[in-house]
Amino acid sequence: MLKASISQHIDGLFEALGVWGTYQVLQIIIVESLALSASHELFSILYIGYQPPVRCKGLENVSMTDDFNNLTDYGTFYKSCNDVVDVVNGSHVTGSCSRGYEYNQPKQATFVSEWDLVCGRSYQAQLPQMLLIGGQLFGASFFTSMADRFGRRKICFLSQLGLLLISVGTAFSPSLIVLATLRFFTGSFQQGVVMSFSVIPLEVMPTKNRALCFLIIGTFWPICLQVLNGIGYAFRFTSWRHMQLSISGVILLVFIPNLIFLKETLRWLFANGRTEDAKEIIKKAIRMNKAPETEVWEQATRCIAESERSWQRAQKETELSALGSPGTAVGLSLNGYGSEKPLSIIDIFKIPRLRCTALIMFFVWIVNALTHFGLVLTSAKLAGNRFINYILVSMDMLPASFIAYFILIRFGRKPACCSFHAIVGVCLVVAALVQGFGGQEFSTIVTVFTILGKFGNSASFVILFLYTPELYPTNLRSFGLGFASSASRLGGMLAPFSNLVMDYIPWAPGTVYGICSLLACLLIMLLPETLNRQLPQTVEEINAWNGPSICRRKTSESE
Repeated sequence: MLKASISQHIDGLFEALGVWGTYQVLQIIIVESLALSASHELFSILYIGYQPPVRCKGLENVSMTDDFNNLTDYGTFYKSCNDVVDVVNGSHVTGSCSRGYEYNQPKQATFVSEWDLVCGRSYQAQLPQMLLIGGQLFGASFFTSMADRFGRRKICFLSQLGLLLISVGTAFSPSLIVLATLRFFTGSFQQGVVMSFSVIPLEVMPTKNRALCFLIIGTFWPICLQVLNGIGYAFRFTSWRHMQLSISGVILLVFIPNLIFLKETLRWLFANGRTEDAKEIIKKAIRMNKAPETEVWEQATRCIAESERSWQRAQKETELSALGSPGTAVGLSLNGYGSEKPLSIIDIFKIPRLRCTALIMFFVWIVNALTHFGLVLTSAKLAGNRFINYILVSMDMLPASFIAYFILIRFGRKPACCSFHAIVGVCLVVAALVQGFGGQEFSTIVTVFTILGKFGNSASFVILFLYTPELYPTNLRSFGLGFASSASRLGGMLAPFSNLVMDYIPWAPGTVYGICSLLACLLIMLLPETLNRQLPQTVEEINAWNGPSICRRKTSESE
């Protein structure tokens, strides 16, 4: 990252080109289409891994009962998928589904029914999604660092190509082990794609327009999920492999225009001294936007001069560092920190204010991810049509993004975040209590409160992506956000098992989500407010913020 003066020159360059010029709009549209690939691979498990109603095979004329103890008639009865009772002369003989299982849809419709991952093996059906989240944990650290080193465009192409090949391979998986392994790599490449459509739009816009890009990202994602829901509905009575191939087709359709039209961001090129490549892109943008060449090149010349000076200075410091000469650390001139000492992730836990922030955000992000993925993955078990439920559960992010945006800029990050977590906690606890003690006739109320809880969760997640990096100084901001993101992957890895728990204790997942969300609400109150504050450059600026004493340095000892 270059000095602030260079960032101002780059903003001036984009304004000279025309903020919403054809070039920038095309780049945003192209890269935002990647949300189709990322969202489809992430949530395809809801369709290809759906567990349909199951019963023992070959018991067409057998009655169903929920009470074995009071059976009086002679014959064979069954209670669940692996409990069969023969009532002979008044005695009960329990057996298992020796003839296998049958489903209310074609056996090949999901990999769960194809491989009979039900009853005693139902826990195995959660393995693919758990490994996908594990792959995300790896990809979130690997591909983001590679994008900083080799460029957004190259890593974007690599991630898309890898995701495409893995997606096709998934459709031909011969076993659960192969499928689960491929899902790990799916999660890794998916994070590379997520990095692209999250970062690139922000880097092709000047600073004052980034909030609008933030809204675009928040609104495009749920729309992509509805496309996936449509594909799932269309392939609901066919093989899950056909649906997986159709998702591969969507990834291919997105990959081709990205391959042709996506360019490297000017910010990354200037940050890495690639001024000749930057000139070629500027020429192309001038033609597409029909921008005034004189004004554009005046701004571009300043960017190029600053870029070359900073890059040469960084190279010299690299040579001095390699020779063991005393001086400023290499990263400092590139980041423009002046005399600020270099900090590492270890300092997050050495400095009281940052340690408090990191631990609170670690818990909050785990809770948000666990709740988010848990509610989405269990939406098929809500009362009513599972496809309609998924529309209601996933589309809440659309209004949530707009409502959250206006609340946080009006009342602040902390009040908004606390409020939405409180909504999640109350709604999900109420839904859990009604589900556990109210009976089947109250299932609609459970669905309504669950959807309201999901709405609050989506809004709080949107706010966290803005609030978290504002709580760290510049030279620890990426570390802080990465630490929180890693926590969300842990929550995501636990979420698939919500289905398993829900089979035995239907009200348990909602109760856990609700109580944890209420606790997160209380912990967020310990954090400082960042509304209308400049992004902190140093630890000293953060320590000067007002806040609860538990998160402040107790003594005047040196940090």
